[in-house]
Amino acid sequence: MRIYKTWTNLKEVFLPKNLLLQYDEQEYNYTIFATEEGVEYFTELWKDTSKVAGIDVTQNNIDLQDFEDNYKENANQSPYSTGQTINVNLTGGEVTAEVDKTKIWDGTNTVTVTSDDSKKRLDVSAKIAGYEDIITWASLNAIKGKLWSAGVEQTIVTVSETNFALFKNPVTSGKKAKIYKIIFGATSAGVSTVARFYVQPTITTNGTLLTPRNRYIGYPGSSAMEVYSYPVTSDNGIFATYLQTSGDSNALIDTIDGSIIIPPGVNVLMTVENSAANKRIAVVLVWVEEE
Repeated sequence: MRIYKTWTNLKEVFLPKNLLLQYDEQEYNYTIFATEEGVEYFTELWKDTSKVAGIDVTQNNIDLQDFEDNYKENANQSPYSTGQTINVNLTGGEVTAEVDKTKIWDGTNTVTVTSDDSKKRLDVSAKIAGYEDIITWASLNAIKGKLWSAGVEQTIVTVSETNFALFKNPVTSGKKAKIYKIIFGATSAGVSTVARFYVQPTITTNGTLLTPRNRYIGYPGSSAMEVYSYPVTSDNGIFATYLQTSGDSNALIDTIDGSIIIPPGVNVLMTVENSAANKRIAVVLVWVEEE
């Protein structure tokens, strides 16, 4: 759960409880947060107030100076330094940490160390990981405003392989697109669908431009990527991979977690092939943009 606080209210949360203050610095703003028992309290302070509307600029600037002067230097700390080795004792199916005698294993598959109400996951070498390891990769990038998605739904009139979507990373984007998830399927029962993906197709026309949406609702700026529906190509390019649904209306979700990276200057074509004509296909592509 995430709860928004003003900077003043956030200090009222983390200071009395001695919670760890974390921040993510972006081009125009800071996202500042502290976590307690699975609840993340956060705020945003803007370095460039021209990039946001509806805030009290004077108060923002006062809070910004307060954060940078008094809190930034000591933020992003861990209860233990990253990479610190903890000596452990194995007794009766439990593991106790010699640093504070805290139980860090109770016989389950979850290995954590608890100290001052904060939890950190241990790796197999019994070293403390950073706070990023307790937040999913996608969630962390959503907090940073780097997670984007685009979707399209169309009726495919034929049973032949049909161009469906085109994902383009412009040469001048300066960013890599790391694919997080692909969701697709027919919206009618009894239809099986094959989605094929090709790299560097020969493009005749791009098709209809779609608008990527940031998964951080209301986040300023726009995606560096271009996504189109119904492109026209003279050659599909190099076959890369495919996904296939069975004969039902359930969507297929392929969680890729960044293992497919599209660098600047690379285009990816998606085609679909239905087992029946005049059936609708829906696709959602989710990706992270990084420099």
